[in-house]
Amino acid sequence: MTSTVNTPIVGADQTGSATPADPSRAVRVLPGTAPVAVPAGGEIDANRSSLRLAARLPRLRGLASRLGASRVTAPIAVAAGALVVGLWHSGTPSFWGDEAASVMSAERSIPSLMSELSVIDAVHGLYYLLLHFWIGLVGDSEFAVRFPSVVASAAAVAGVVVLGRRLFGTAVGVTAGAMLAIVPEFSRLAIEGRSYAFGTAAAVWLTVLLVAIAARRDSRMRAAHSGLGRTRALWALYIVGWVLAIHLFVFLAMVAVGHAALLLALRVPRPTWRRWFTAGAIVLATITPIAIVTFTQRHQVGFLAARGYATPDNVLVSQWFITIPMAVIGWGLVAVAVIGAARARREQRSRLAAIAVWMAGPTLIVLGVSAVAQPIYNQRYLAMSMPALALVMAFGAVAGVRMLSELAARRAPRRAVAAVAAAAIGAALLSGAAPAYLAQRSAYGKGGADFRQTAEALATHAAAGDAVIFDQTVKPSQRPRVILHLYPQLTQKLDDVALRTPFDQKAGIWDSVWPVDRLGDRLAGHRVVWAVEVTGSGSPDLTQLHRLGYVETQTIPVHRTVLIRLEKDPS
Repeated sequence: MTSTVNTPIVGADQTGSATPADPSRAVRVLPGTAPVAVPAGGEIDANRSSLRLAARLPRLRGLASRLGASRVTAPIAVAAGALVVGLWHSGTPSFWGDEAASVMSAERSIPSLMSELSVIDAVHGLYYLLLHFWIGLVGDSEFAVRFPSVVASAAAVAGVVVLGRRLFGTAVGVTAGAMLAIVPEFSRLAIEGRSYAFGTAAAVWLTVLLVAIAARRDSRMRAAHSGLGRTRALWALYIVGWVLAIHLFVFLAMVAVGHAALLLALRVPRPTWRRWFTAGAIVLATITPIAIVTFTQRHQVGFLAARGYATPDNVLVSQWFITIPMAVIGWGLVAVAVIGAARARREQRSRLAAIAVWMAGPTLIVLGVSAVAQPIYNQRYLAMSMPALALVMAFGAVAGVRMLSELAARRAPRRAVAAVAAAAIGAALLSGAAPAYLAQRSAYGKGGADFRQTAEALATHAAAGDAVIFDQTVKPSQRPRVILHLYPQLTQKLDDVALRTPFDQKAGIWDSVWPVDRLGDRLAGHRVVWAVEVTGSGSPDLTQLHRLGYVETQTIPVHRTVLIRLEKDPS
């Protein structure tokens, strides 16, 4: 029901002077609303507008339907492509040392796993626990162990499409998702039985969640329609997501610098900032125990001091691109993004700058800590920044295509130029990424690891009851002893004469073993011993076995590992 009141409306003539109010104009007031001026007799014009709108409604509905569908189908389609790319030959490479740590930890009983985490690898505890139940369901083959990481990488790709579309538009979002799937370090970690792919996906979706929260900042009407409750639910989800993410990998906390930059770019009001800091305080209080345990276990990255990983080549090439050609292409697109940002709207520039903080901030933090405190730089620890890299590269690619099409607009059709430029960029990226991708999917794609091939060679050449010893002089990620636990079906017929304490009966990751020079009694009765050695390690095993009366009768090179058969000298 409406009421009508006559209210004077001040108009203006062509000179700009005030004119008397038109008495034919009236204000129609709906209960609970402010007065709205409506010309008397204007119902005819209103009816005409309504008819035109009604005629357009089917087309508008169709457009809205297509836009809504694209919001769902684009992330799913790109993620499906990433899933195919990730699964291809994912089970071909042998496990390597870090994956051995994952599998052996996951195969422990829960009490044994808790004992391990109390002294080492607490930063990976949640992943080990998840893998424990996964392996119990599907087994511990390379394909099975890596499958969750492939799925997590596809989820990260989907998140990048969503995030890119919300910040920069559909073209950048879809391009960024496709680029992320083929960034060499990302495709490598997609088939890694570690937590890095999960951490990357968590970083992306937490950022998507933050953008969704920021988009609801100016909504009094939403509060009246339960919008406030939904916003609180999003904040709660954001907090829980952060807690789980940091338990997956504590270094993910560095993504918070990118979130702060993004809130600045989105120009959120003070209440949103207060809620963000409150959320951060809750997360900090919740993760304090894992942070303390991680700090007490900092010795486990002590080896990084001797490795000297923080080099320009590692930071600029290996960290994300692996090969120099791919690095040239990637950094070239980043440079084009900077040029494109200078031509873009202020809103786009500020958002791109925020994503750049996410891309570079964690690396700068790690390099700073490594320089002034303890070396902690390892390229795998910075996987959470690759989605931001893909977004910046995609922004550069889209901006580059647009600039080229504008330059050539007078000489050639703009769409044709854009298509050619996009195809050229795509071809360059594929050619740059292909060598690393194919190498990652080869038999020795995990840094030359040949654990499975070594186990297969032992199964072929060794006889039941033969003794076996393993090179213990190399770094843990290369020690061949792990084949006993990774491939027990191939090695169970051998006698592990050096075993002192099994890994799952002690706090720590690996078995405790006796040195070869103390194996005299344990080798008694064994005519044949197999020494599994890493080529060029300088292991003293053979010298010790010679002293115990064994002589070499056969040498079988595998790849990085060599099998040496020794027999007791009858003399």
